[in-house]
Amino acid sequence: MHQLSSTSKEKIFIFVLVLSLLLLLFFSQPFSINWFSYDEARYYIMGVSWLLWMWIMTRQVILWIRPMFAWFTKDFFRINGLHKRLWIGTLMSLIFHPIASVISYGTSWLYVFSLDFSDAIEGWISIWKISFDLILIVLITSILSRKLLSYRSRHRVHLLSYPAFIWVWFHGRYTGTMIAELPLVRWYWLLIWWVLLVAMAVRIAYQYGYLKIPTTVLAHTSKTKDIYELELSLPDAIDYTEWQFMYMQIRPGGESHPFTILSYNKNTSVVKIAYKVYGKFTTELTTIAAWDQITLDGPYGVFMQEIETIQSPIVCIAAWIWITPFYDIIHNYSMTKDIKLLYLNKTKKDIVYETELESHLDQDCVHILSRESHANKSNQITNTRITPDIIKKTLWVSLWSAHFYLCGGGAVIKEVTKMLLWLWVPPDKIAFEPFTM
Repeated sequence: MHQLSSTSKEKIFIFVLVLSLLLLLFFSQPFSINWFSYDEARYYIMGVSWLLWMWIMTRQVILWIRPMFAWFTKDFFRINGLHKRLWIGTLMSLIFHPIASVISYGTSWLYVFSLDFSDAIEGWISIWKISFDLILIVLITSILSRKLLSYRSRHRVHLLSYPAFIWVWFHGRYTGTMIAELPLVRWYWLLIWWVLLVAMAVRIAYQYGYLKIPTTVLAHTSKTKDIYELELSLPDAIDYTEWQFMYMQIRPGGESHPFTILSYNKNTSVVKIAYKVYGKFTTELTTIAAWDQITLDGPYGVFMQEIETIQSPIVCIAAWIWITPFYDIIHNYSMTKDIKLLYLNKTKKDIVYETELESHLDQDCVHILSRESHANKSNQITNTRITPDIIKKTLWVSLWSAHFYLCGGGAVIKEVTKMLLWLWVPPDKIAFEPFTM
């Protein structure tokens, strides 16, 4: 698959944070530690694991704020992947600390989960235990529950992280031996506190509409039985390119969901977004009427950013409503680029923007209809799903010379990618944008 390298800003940011942690650890009396002493070594390792955990979690909080990571890169999927990898590091460092504590102090494993508020020290330790349980719940739901819980439920579970972070900081401040004894570590702990406070304040403000774009609904129309189109007026022009998406929020404090921009008029600052009714959020979105106010956030994405420099043929493969990233691309580049579209739907009624797409591509727009028995046009292939043979027969160019762009659900992306690789399409010429965030 096609992947992009990190930006220079992101590299600098990572380098500074890692360097600061290394300097902290190696200039806060590490040379006085007797590494051959079991007690001293495990004490130091336990403290280092705790500092590492807080560093990772601070980075996680920053990554949750989209305008902050957008300063480094617009590649949302790269950031999302980094976010998931950091969760693994978080889980490892989080579990390591209580294990090291139990071994160091010779307590029972049940001590990690038992609560005791009999004195101040035990009280702060119990606060940490509660925080540990909350963050463990967040981590488990992040890793295991995508198919078990809805987006809305996972979002609400993630809110448990905020009180947990604050309690964890106080636990370290009042019970951490390394923080109490080493001045540099104590200052580092205070720095983390202020970074967390600022990041959380920005995140809360962001959740209630600040740093977002207020928009007015101009029109809300139905395209098929479950696909709608929103026409929105922005107060100012945005720095937009054809393949990007924006997050939409219906009301302040509510959840946000990503939607690909269908088209954007830079002269009038009017943006169109198409969506399919799929869950609670999109069902609620259907009640939006003209002149209602909603907010947008973005744009994000680097899906097809190299298209202007590509001279070889371009093959777009889209499923159902996921035609949206290609709509503006086809409109703007069909006259100057060799573009072929394979559009996957169940029936003819499911096809969205058929007239517009065919007016630009003509016979280069091929419809593959899995539950339609008869074809009305020569560019329709019915009663079948996409197959390697169909890909070979419908393309007018060598498979090895074309660039392939895929957009659809996770299962469709996985299936079509396997087909292309089986057809010996070079992996670096396959790019995709899965709608599985």
